Amino acid sequence: MSTSEHSDNYLQTCDSTDSQSCRDKNPEPVDIIYKSRVAAAALALFGGALGLHRFYLGQWRGLFYLFFCWTPIPWLVALIECVVFMATDQPRWNQKHNGGVSNGRESAKVLAAFLIIGAMLAVTALIASAYIPFKMLSGMANMQSDINAAQVASTSAQNYIMRTGRRPQRLSQLDLPANFKEDYATRLQIENGRIKLLYQSTSARAGGQLIMQPVIVEGQTFWDCSASTVSARLFPDNCR
Repeated sequence: MSTSEHSDNYLQTCDSTDSQSCRDKNPEPVDIIYKSRVAAAALALFGGALGLHRFYLGQWRGLFYLFFCWTPIPWLVALIECVVFMATDQPRWNQKHNGGVSNGRESAKVLAAFLIIGAMLAVTALIASAYIPFKMLSGMANMQSDINAAQVASTSAQNYIMRTGRRPQRLSQLDLPANFKEDYATRLQIENGRIKLLYQSTSARAGGQLIMQPVIVEGQTFWDCSASTVSARLFPDNCR
């Protein structure tokens, strides 16, 4: 029964008498500040980290939310409380927070839609936060693999030059493991002694080519990588 209905009944019953028994059976209505279930749930969803929903309900424990607002704990607790508020049936809510006074049936459909959308965004963000580092680690692994391959190829070419006094002309002239030639058969070439390695696009952003030109000075071989189209940070150690 609403406050207004209670007041009308009181007037109808006690308009002709002012006896103590009448006042006992029909106590004067008490002013109640109605606490909306949907409003409390909305405050828990959007301001739960600060305990706004608890302050709205007149509960001093909202201070705990303020004390720990710099951590994710209040937000997680408030999110759960938001679901609990919306799942609570209206009569039970009114009995607990409004002294049994009803103000009609409240619909939480819009708030539920916000909650579902928010949950979907949170899941998407969680997946993205796991996927992006994975891709970065994968790219770094590919990058390091290409750098190591260039180092191996240049070292083998340097040994060939020391043995023969000539620059290698073909990849087959280098002493390389069989699996190395298979893995890099389409990306590693030797032309006129120059080693060319096509970097994978995932490891070098837009891709690019490492070009290592052997420079022989007094019997020692040095590598000039200035003609490369990849960043200098992707050069093997003997290019630096």
